[in-house]
Amino acid sequence: MYALQSAIFYACMIGASIYDIREHKVKFGICWTIFLAGLVTTSPAGLFSSVLGAVLAAFPFYLGAGFKKNGAGDVYLSLAAGFVLGYPRVLPGLFLFLVLYAVYVALDWLVAWAISEPPHTCFPLVPFIAAGFLPVYTLFS
Repeated sequence: MYALQSAIFYACMIGASIYDIREHKVKFGICWTIFLAGLVTTSPAGLFSSVLGAVLAAFPFYLGAGFKKNGAGDVYLSLAAGFVLGYPRVLPGLFLFLVLYAVYVALDWLVAWAISEPPHTCFPLVPFIAAGFLPVYTLFS
């Protein structure tokens, strides 16, 4: 069952990343598929951990959506991914996401400054969410 969950989680996160890079949108069906993949291995005892992980993963993106810094699709995707990861693995995933995203934005700003152009103001977040959550899912499973 774990192999099925892993295959669905990886395929959906990578597919959502590619779609977000191209279209700057997140398909709601992918979020539901990831959420349902979390139900594959969630036991009644682990349900609290999964729900807490979903809330913790979605909270920063929910705040960002309130300030118009990201979209609702990022909130739903992080909620679904947090449900799959569960409480103990969400915090390292969010930390890795934050580090990778900050490095990318800093490098983009530095390159824009070096070539005397204005820096970009809009970045797709799903590839960074995937880059933060997928290694944590693999390493701590």
